[in-house]
Parts: sequence; structure tokens; C-alpha cells
Amino acid sequence: DAASMPCETTISATVPAKPRRSYPANMIGVHAGYCISWITSYGLTSSTRPGYEVGVSDRIRLGRQFPFYLRTGLTFISKGYEVRGFDDSRTTMNYLQIPVGIDYTVALGERFALIPHAGFYYAVGVGGKRKVGAEEIPVFGEKAGSRVTTWAFRAEPILRSVGSGSGSLTRSA
Repeated sequence: DAASMPCETTISATVPAKPRRSYPANMIGVHAGYCISWITSYGLTSSTRPGYEVGVSDRIRLGRQFPFYLRTGLTFISKGYEVRGFDDSRTTMNYLQIPVGIDYTVALGERFALIPHAGFYYAVGVGGKRKVGAEEIPVFGEKAGSRVTTWAFRAEPILRSVGSGSGSLTRSA
């Protein structure tokens, strides 16, 4: 009896598995950059002054499934400003900054990644001077009578080339 016989139909196809991205568990990096700064105080705005930053960073992956990272490091930052017309001064300030934040890596093809990150940083003034005419006045430290520390929030996107080096994003099957 054909009505009581089990009937089984199987359709199968082989679909190649799409490679998954793998992300390094820990990434240590060196960074350097250019910055400009100015101040606005008592209705007076200074002119901009070029500065720089140099530092090391450590990104520690927080999970295996998604590329969330804890970001920390140490950065030296030198910045300042110039005031003309009031006291004709030039100020330079140097800081050590320790950031702590979270970032996420969004791969943009094989060679680039967008890395938005947000977090806090702690900065300590480690040196600097204010020059008025021939006189130089320390900005931070014992001679200045002040020690400057700052806590702040920072968020920014970073576009990075990931190339084929050890810090690159790789594909695995």
C-alpha cells in the first residue's frame, strides 16, 4: 500500500561557509599627532598655537564574538596659546594623559577599519611656562604653586589602515 509507506525527500546543496573576521586579543600601539589649541577667557580669545602628542596604547579585546576593546595607555601632550594686545604672552603646557575607554572595530573591507571610541581620561600637568616679554613663569609644579589635574570625557571616530601587519584584521574559515 503506497499510502502507508514512508516517503522522505532530501534536497542538499553545498554552500561555502563565509569566512569570519578574527580580531587580535591584544593590540599595543604607538601613536603621534598634531594638535592646535587656544583659550577664551574674560572675553579675550587667544591665537592658536601648534602642539603635538606622542604615546603608547593598549587595546584588550573584551569578548570573542564581537570586536569590543578596553582601551588604555599613556600619552604626552604639549599644547599652548598666544595672547596679543593684552599682555603679549606665550604659554606652553605639557601633560601626561591616561585614557580609559571602550572601542569597537568596524571593518571596512580588507584594508581599513572605523574605530569609534568613548571614555574618560585623567591628565596631569607636568611642565610648561608662560613667557611675557623676557620673563618666563612656570605654569605647573612647585615654583608655580599649582598642580593641575583634569578628568574629562572624550569620544571620537578613528579611520585606520589595517594593512597586513600583526595588528591587522584577518579572515579565518
